Amino acid sequence: MKGMSEIFSTLLVILIVISFIVPVIAYFSYAGASAKEAGLSMYEHARILANLHLELIRIGHDFSTTYLYNYGASPVYVQTIIYNGIIYDVNKVLPPGSLTSLNNLTGTSAKLDKNSSIYVIVNGTFIEL
Repeated sequence: MKGMSEIFSTLLVILIVISFIVPVIAYFSYAGASAKEAGLSMYEHARILANLHLELIRIGHDFSTTYLYNYGASPVYVQTIIYNGIIYDVNKVLPPGSLTSLNNLTGTSAKLDKNSSIYVIVNGTFIEL
């Protein structure tokens, strides 16, 4: 009888361990897939930024004297400009080598603070200029 109880307890431990393996494998499979997806998303964002050649040129302190310059070899699609929490829908394409004032893009001549940031959504990517 004593030998049977040791065999039974060993089988019981094996069954418990096997029952924990399935959820652990499922968890690590999900975590691995999520990490891979996040890594690919970060890679794609970095690739887009590396190929995006856009510069903000400030001559004055308003939208009419601040320019967006596309010095890249391909056109960029400017979707939105965000400044001081105000969202300006632009939806314009800047061809390569183009220099355009923010006034022409947004239709407003807002004043700019000296150290303020301007955020732009270009080619579906959110960037700070």
